[in-house]
Amino acid sequence: MSAGEAWERIVRVALLGTERQPAAEDAGTDDPSLDGAVAALADRPAEARLLGTAALLDAWRRAGRRAPRTAVRPAEPAPESAARPCSPLAARVLRQLLAGGPPVLVAEWMTLAAAAGVGILPEMLPEVLDFARRNLHVRDAISRMLGARGAWLAALNPAWAFAAGIGEDPAAAWETGTAEERVRILRHLRASDPAAALALLQTTWDAEPPAERTRFVEALGVGLGMDDEPFLEAALDDKRKEVRAAAAQLLATLPASRLVKRMMERLLPLFTRREPEGLVARIRNARPRFDVRMPEKCDRGMRRDGIDDRPRTGIGPRGWMLRQMIGAVPPSLWTAHWGMDAAAFLDAVRAGMEPEEWATLVPGWTHAALHNRDVEWAEALMRPQSGGVDGITGLAPLLPAERLEALALERLREGHLTGNQPAALLLEAAAHPWSPALTRAALGAVPAALSDRERVVLASWLSVYALFMHPATAVAVLREQGDPHAGPWVDLLHLRHTLHQAFE
Repeated sequence: MSAGEAWERIVRVALLGTERQPAAEDAGTDDPSLDGAVAALADRPAEARLLGTAALLDAWRRAGRRAPRTAVRPAEPAPESAARPCSPLAARVLRQLLAGGPPVLVAEWMTLAAAAGVGILPEMLPEVLDFARRNLHVRDAISRMLGARGAWLAALNPAWAFAAGIGEDPAAAWETGTAEERVRILRHLRASDPAAALALLQTTWDAEPPAERTRFVEALGVGLGMDDEPFLEAALDDKRKEVRAAAAQLLATLPASRLVKRMMERLLPLFTRREPEGLVARIRNARPRFDVRMPEKCDRGMRRDGIDDRPRTGIGPRGWMLRQMIGAVPPSLWTAHWGMDAAAFLDAVRAGMEPEEWATLVPGWTHAALHNRDVEWAEALMRPQSGGVDGITGLAPLLPAERLEALALERLREGHLTGNQPAALLLEAAAHPWSPALTRAALGAVPAALSDRERVVLASWLSVYALFMHPATAVAVLREQGDPHAGPWVDLLHLRHTLHQAFE
């Protein structure tokens, strides 16, 4: 019989069992060498003969078979890089950073390279892509510098898909992409055509898993506008709490949204403006104040808009509700409604409240100013009488770099840098390239004599400041001072100095 027929007999014996069906010793084939190998199993038990014969037949059937031919499309040749390659020194610094430097310095390398009009050496692209895969917060900075050749390389490895671009057909990529790829597609489209991106999301919205719906709503923050309001308003009825919260957060930054209007309708009756009364008050030019009432309860409509009555530790449920409601309104609406600037309005509210009540509400306005990127309100809340030190770290980055540096210089004139003081917090918040003047002032405020505790605290601050100081000025100041300091932050300054020199 043929080898195929012998195989069918083996399968039949295996299914019926060797007790009901004779073993395979008579399974002769057309190949004498195969028959000889099967005959050598004759002295073994029936089960062993069956399995041995099956193994021999399987090996015989596969031996010499041609490998199947698949239509593999060869990769397109790598495109030429538009940017000229970076200098050997710049490449050496980049390798050092990729091997273990702070990721923020890799982003700084990319920024300097872009300004100098140079690119990453082609042979370093795999290292750079692997670094971006492991360090999410510098992906954008790296992706902008990869160029056409880097995107071509990223498309050949699924692990680098984040840098491969979205291709010529976003709709097709949307249908087949992973969750991360689809978020990237949505953000990319939102930057250029928000309406088209929203329309693409709506084609699959009802079938999306809950966890992915949350990420997609958050991605709509890119290019957000009133055209997105109907979709986000509908998302307030989503079954998943995280989706509702993400939608409410975006709607709270649209002054004309229905959610903001509902919040203002709830808030305004709680604030009663009191004008100064009496001759003495008028002579002293007394300012108005506000009497503030707390909301009574959290109804179904408030819960739909993202308000809850389960407070955090240290705050009552009514104060917690009012704080959330304040945080859900663009702060500019308060000044527009009452005809007062931010500082005057906050002073008038504070004048009518007990200190602990005021402390309960300030985080609501801080949250609103931060998410609406309102510079006027940020400055008003950073005053000592408003939020003081607590609001500096979050709000200071909203200020223009020049204004933030001016405030930091004012505080540095008050004394040395020794601990958790406004000057130290302002410098921490100045996460932009510092001017030489601020760099010199900060290093000049470092006291020469420190206790062990002060030295530990200050070293942690300086490790942050060293990421943003003007490196050439910082190195020059340290040399002028006779290099009185040592430690990782000083090494970091010298590394950044070398990095900048590589692009000069």
